[in-house]
Amino acid sequence: MADRKNVKERGVRIFEIALFFFALIALIDTANALVRPITITNNVAQTLTDYQVSFTLDTANLIAQGKMRSDCGDLRVTQSDGQTLLPYWIESGCNTNNTKIWTKVPSIPAGGSTTIYIWYGNPQATSVANGSATMFIYEDYSIPPSGFLAGNATYDSANKWVQLTPATTNQFGYLYYTKVPTNPTGFYAKFYFWAGGGDGADAVWLGAYDTNYTGTIEDAVNGGYHFAYDEYQDRICFTKSTVDGGNGIACASETTIDNSQWHLAEIYFWYNGSAACAKIYYDGVLKVSACDPAPQSNVVSGTGQIIWGGRTGGLYNYHRIGNGLLYMAKYISPEPSVSTGEEQKTFTLNDILPHLAAVLFIFLLLIGALIIHKNIFILISMLVIVIFVARLQITQFVDYMLAVFALIVFAILGFVFYERWRE
Repeated sequence: MADRKNVKERGVRIFEIALFFFALIALIDTANALVRPITITNNVAQTLTDYQVSFTLDTANLIAQGKMRSDCGDLRVTQSDGQTLLPYWIESGCNTNNTKIWTKVPSIPAGGSTTIYIWYGNPQATSVANGSATMFIYEDYSIPPSGFLAGNATYDSANKWVQLTPATTNQFGYLYYTKVPTNPTGFYAKFYFWAGGGDGADAVWLGAYDTNYTGTIEDAVNGGYHFAYDEYQDRICFTKSTVDGGNGIACASETTIDNSQWHLAEIYFWYNGSAACAKIYYDGVLKVSACDPAPQSNVVSGTGQIIWGGRTGGLYNYHRIGNGLLYMAKYISPEPSVSTGEEQKTFTLNDILPHLAAVLFIFLLLIGALIIHKNIFILISMLVIVIFVARLQITQFVDYMLAVFALIVFAILGFVFYERWRE
């Protein structure tokens, strides 16, 4: 008898441990995985490789609905298999109606489409956004630039900028990168520059597909093209001139370049197989749009360097790039079109396990009540079911079914309790 009693007690203890374990699992909130397909269509007859694609997402609405972390840290981007992670970077702020997100797509077939997926909805996830891994060139100036500094250029760690020239005469400064965009040959560059504090010379420019920076100035290229913001000549130019003050392919007048303010520069450049074309923006306004029907040889061959430069002459200014952002992405015209699909719910093991555990938990309550057959246990079981159903977040059909199952068990327990009370 003693052995049988001990066995029964051990069985009750095992049952209690199992009950506690399944209760813990069942009360864990499901980490719902939400996903949206993004279809990218290539509009040119050329395969695009490691191509930066941007899209917008209403993260403010998702955060308000409790579907996304307030810092967007649970955001992920994957290839079409839904498993292989792609690098991404959030350019505009999280928790906005038009959050701009960049990702790098390994390949977009010529004239075809590819689908990637954006995921969110895991409150335990933390951000893996990475501008450097996503963009062709990326700097936020929080650390020294990944490119090379040459001439009089210096990195200012206190002010978080690169000073290309001090305000003295005959200074030359460069920030350069020993790579250029290919497949496609073209780019979109965005950066901020500052000129002023002196007596008016000379310029800040972006050089692309130059063989190197040696001997280059705003109007004199070395095998590539320059996109110059020239305060001495009060002009913005797209040029392949090889002499100081040479004529540009296209230029526009601008007198505010050296007003000691940060200015936004945006440059689109692309090679379509027969011409090299550019659009130059200044503080969001299109200033220059032109094509060169005789492309530079470095552009045709896809060789050279990317160079940000600044210089002074007999007159001078400070020339800086900074203000927290500089990046370059690959670009082709016409750009790939991007279509964002509807939100979908995915069911993973993390989604299903809590529901299964909850079913088992409620079932064990029922079996336990029938085996132990004590009114106090039956009442406690009924109370637990009431609490469980009250806190259940019903967002999908499986949640409705779970609630119905729990209420059926509640009714059975109520009937058992009533029958015992009548005895």
